[in-house]
Formats: sequence, C-alpha cells, structure tokens
Amino acid sequence: MAQVYNTIQVDAPRIQIYPFGMIFVVAIMFLRSSSFVDSFHAQRSNLVFSSSQRIRHSEIVPIGRCGIVQESSIRQWRSGFPPQGLAAKNKWGKNLDEFCAEQESRAIAASESWIVEATDFLDPEESSALMDKLAGRADVACLSIGSYSQRGRRVRCIYSNPDLGYDAVTAESDYISYLKIDNVALSECDPWPNILVKIGISLKDVGDIFLVSNQSTAYLAVVPESEKTCMRLLPKELPGTGVTVTKLTKEDMEDSIAGIGDSEGDMLQNMEVQRIDKRK
Repeated sequence: MAQVYNTIQVDAPRIQIYPFGMIFVVAIMFLRSSSFVDSFHAQRSNLVFSSSQRIRHSEIVPIGRCGIVQESSIRQWRSGFPPQGLAAKNKWGKNLDEFCAEQESRAIAASESWIVEATDFLDPEESSALMDKLAGRADVACLSIGSYSQRGRRVRCIYSNPDLGYDAVTAESDYISYLKIDNVALSECDPWPNILVKIGISLKDVGDIFLVSNQSTAYLAVVPESEKTCMRLLPKELPGTGVTVTKLTKEDMEDSIAGIGDSEGDMLQNMEVQRIDKRK
C-alpha cells in the first residue's frame, strides 16, 4: 500500500530553521567585518605614526641654528629641490657646488687638450667659489681677468694647462675689451643693463660698469665679440651731446680710473634688466 506524505508537515521544521540560520551567518559576518575595520584603522594609525617618525628622523639637514625642518622644506626635498638654506644657488638655479663641479670638468678638459677656455662674466659669488675650487692645483691653471683698479666684481675665468705659460696680460688682451664712454647724460640714462640688451648685447658678455657722475663718463668691460656693436650703437642709444666710445688698453683703463675717488664713481653690480615705468 503506498504511503502518502504530507509535504507541508515534513518540510515545515526546515522552513522555520532557515531564518535563524541566516541571522546567525549575518551576525558572524558583521563581527568579522568590525574586527577587520578596527584592525585596518590600527594598522593605518601605525603607518601614519611610523611615517611621521621617518620624516622627523630623516637625514634632512636642519635649517638654521634652531634645527627646525619645515613641512614646506620637506616637500621641496622630496620633489628634488633642496630646502632654502641648504645650498646657495646662482642665477641659473644651480647650487654653487654643481656649478663649480661643471667648471672643474671644463678646466680639466682644456688643460688635457692644451687649449685655452674662457667663461662668461661671472658674478662675485660664482668666481670666488670657482677660484677657491681650483686654487693650488698642479694640473689646471685658472686666471681671473676683467676687474680694473681692484674695483671690479664681475670677472671671466680662463682655463689652460700650467705648462702652456698663458699669463694674465695675454688673457686680458685676448678676452677683454675695455671701453670708455664720454659725454653721457648719466642722469637721463635708462638702467645700463636695459640699454645693453636693447642693442643686442647679452649681459653674460658684460663685466662691471663704472660710472663717473661728475665727469659724464662711463667705463665698460665686455667680451671682444661685443666691442664693435657697443662702439657703433651706444653713441646712438645713450642720451647726451657728442657721445663717444673709445677702446682702451688695460693700462689706460687703470690709469684713467686710478685718480677717481670713491665718491665720484658708482659701480653697477646688479646686472639685471629692470622694468621701467614710463608714466613718470
């Protein structure tokens, strides 16, 4: 005799157990996820703490005597730029150590090739650091030229082999042109760097400009390649009546400036183009 089961009665207990099972599973998953979140936050806190420790105890050199490294300095260091105060920089953005290292390689190459090399006109901090770097070397000769009457600041450095016998007198003749400019209305002049750039002279090719205000005279040191341009165009560009440009030897320049008192001349040291306000 076939037995017929009441499926509703048989399956009823299972249907009643399922909701309790689902609740239990959800509860277990919630507890595990809570533990994971807590663990994640703990690990994150440890990571931030250890990161701050690494920044605080890194090898960054402290700035100043107080020994404080600012956050902005750390960002600059990470981006590849040393914090301000760690290394002096020249006008091209290179620190002086890098500049001197490049010039040292250039000087060694000139010495080994038995040739003569000349730099542009250098600012005082550049030439001073470079001369200190190359001083006392037996394999490289380095001369400083372009400074007249001990008043000049911007100079050119000349590299050669010591055994070549290349002296400062010859270097002055080969790599510097001294110019005397007369009858200039100095009080009416634009800034001299602006004037030179206007006639096509690069400031790296210009040394110091010595102005003698009570004589309406200016003395100028330039590279020989710029000599003709200055002599041809400066009389047209400078204010004054009968402006003339005369080339001088080193000795003539020294003799001309020797008798000028400090109160009579003004050395132009900031060789940068300036913005001129024409509304005045």
